[in-house]
Amino acid sequence: MDPVVAEEIDRLSAQLKGALFGLGQRNTVKDLEKGITSSGGIQITQQFQASGPLILPYKNLDLNADITALDPGEFTNLRITPTGANRVLRGIKGGIDGRELRILVPRSASFTLTVAHNDSTADADKRIELADASDLATVTGRARAFQLSYDGVERVWVQLGGSSVLDAAKSKAVFSNATQTGAGGTVETDLRSDTVPANTLTTDGDILVIRAFGNTSSDVSFGKRLHWYWGGVDVIDTTTQGWHSRGWQLHVIIIRTGTTSQDMHAHFNPGATGTVNEIGTFATGSADLTTAVTTKITGHSDNGGAPSDTVTFEGWFAFLIKAS
Repeated sequence: MDPVVAEEIDRLSAQLKGALFGLGQRNTVKDLEKGITSSGGIQITQQFQASGPLILPYKNLDLNADITALDPGEFTNLRITPTGANRVLRGIKGGIDGRELRILVPRSASFTLTVAHNDSTADADKRIELADASDLATVTGRARAFQLSYDGVERVWVQLGGSSVLDAAKSKAVFSNATQTGAGGTVETDLRSDTVPANTLTTDGDILVIRAFGNTSSDVSFGKRLHWYWGGVDVIDTTTQGWHSRGWQLHVIIIRTGTTSQDMHAHFNPGATGTVNEIGTFATGSADLTTAVTTKITGHSDNGGAPSDTVTFEGWFAFLIKAS
């Protein structure tokens, strides 16, 4: 190589290294709390190759529970793998003005990660403001990545962007179960109980759809009775019915009208028409949607001798449809 060209390359390389010296450095929490801006020598906090591509290693995290205060440590890139079940990220530690954070959920993840928007269960300075003001949910089998920046004035993580295939969770499953459970006798018995997590319905007009199904025994000497509860309130009671050897369904629509108000319609269908009426009702709910809401189906008979399979639950699910 020509000596002049080589010298010029060395000079430019030295300038580049100087310009990039300290990239990724941030002030400490202690400095931020004191309102002091660090000056002087800056240390690189992550691996960096000045002569090649920018390398910011991933911190690998297996998330085996919902979390309100994720600790990213000193890392900028997090590879999060939900394990055991679908998980929810509600808040992140380590927020300092201008700090950048990138989160990747790999394609190989068997479960989804939902990033909760402004979740009240997280400390105010650890919450995440998402661009669409709606939760973000990943999809199994497809990689998802998005970028956050910490606003030290508002003291909140702000979504800057994400991969082109990142989906805003405008509709998603809330819960599902297919554990067969039976009831009999005159004592009202829980067939199935599940929880709608806090802040699932965050905007007026958000809709929760619940569908359930089961069956009844053929013995005509035992009456059948089902109830559906929302937030501890018995919304619909079929009273004792002659639903013998039927497959029954429950259809519920809940529309948020306020933080503690909902319009609802619940409808038990005995699986056949003609001799037995379907049971439906309109109701208003007052469950506090900023806390977890329990919903359940119960069953029993009008005869103390009715066996435990007089009314049987087979499965149900709840599905969220966002208003915007």
